Amino acid sequence: MLDNLPVGVVLAKASGEIIRGNQRLDEILRHPLRKSLDIEEHGQWVAFHGDGRRVQGAEFPLPRAMSAGHALPAEEYLYERGDGTQAWISLAAAPIVSVQGEVTGGVVSVTDIDQQKRSEAALIQNEKLAAVGRLAASISHEINNPLEAVTNLLYLARTDAAVSPEMKVLLDTADQELSRVSQIVSHTLRFHRQSTNPRAVSADELLEPTLGLFGGRLQNSAISLKVRRRSVALATCFEGEIRQVLNNLVGNAVDAMKSGGRLTIHTSDSHSRKTGAAGIRITIADTGHGMDAYISRQIFNAFYTTKGINGTGLGLWISWGIIEKHHGDLRVRSSITSGKSGTVFMLFIPLNVGL
Repeated sequence: MLDNLPVGVVLAKASGEIIRGNQRLDEILRHPLRKSLDIEEHGQWVAFHGDGRRVQGAEFPLPRAMSAGHALPAEEYLYERGDGTQAWISLAAAPIVSVQGEVTGGVVSVTDIDQQKRSEAALIQNEKLAAVGRLAASISHEINNPLEAVTNLLYLARTDAAVSPEMKVLLDTADQELSRVSQIVSHTLRFHRQSTNPRAVSADELLEPTLGLFGGRLQNSAISLKVRRRSVALATCFEGEIRQVLNNLVGNAVDAMKSGGRLTIHTSDSHSRKTGAAGIRITIADTGHGMDAYISRQIFNAFYTTKGINGTGLGLWISWGIIEKHHGDLRVRSSITSGKSGTVFMLFIPLNVGL
């Protein structure tokens, strides 16, 4: 009967010792039954709460149901299966009670809800992106109107005969920054095409504006900067978009070092790990608080943020889209180990991607 049930089943003694599982359980979890001797050993079943915290042995529904003396409704967990993959499962537990009212054991039903959860997440994501698209189009339209007015005013000020050469330099700088704002607005969240043409640029040309932008914040935040320049190649890309990625990565690094630290940036000529194509690699490393494995897997998803109300969860998602458009690569490694915490982002841009 157990082996022919459509759900996984686990039976346990009152002590927490797991004594039996059915065939469907092995199929869902993709490993043989782990016969834990007590509740503490339930921790060997690797599962995570929705917020990414690992489930401790006593937190599983089975020991809680036996302790409470009544059934618990289904709860959802992200489970690490025997083949190394992760999948969403649903666990519902109930105590086994004798005629004398004594809890003599417990039973858990295990249901595979992975496809359902991923379909729901995809639907929610699509709805969010559709809403952002409408919002972005509206904001872009409204912002472009005053931007055009300011552009015209700068042009009139620059052509005034009474303007000194020094003032013209400042006006030119203001015009360049205004043009950059206009470009950012025009392709906000990738809902508009890039208005400029791609060109061949060096890693230093891409990096210098970002370093200039964050110079003051680095100094005020007691963050030391070390730049190792070893790249001499030129990559054909939309430089404004790549600078947007670099701004996001450096900005996140600064935010991660609230109490100061060290920012190391390394440029080099390299090759893609996927295709072997030649390109430029820019590595940005910080000594901040770092991220655990769960967060590292989520950071490129839209609307995922660890900054609370101060973050939108869009910066790295947009960056990922930009790098995909350039047929490049963006990887992350992070550590939360005390004394060795920090994060490293590795950005690869091919030299020629036919943009």
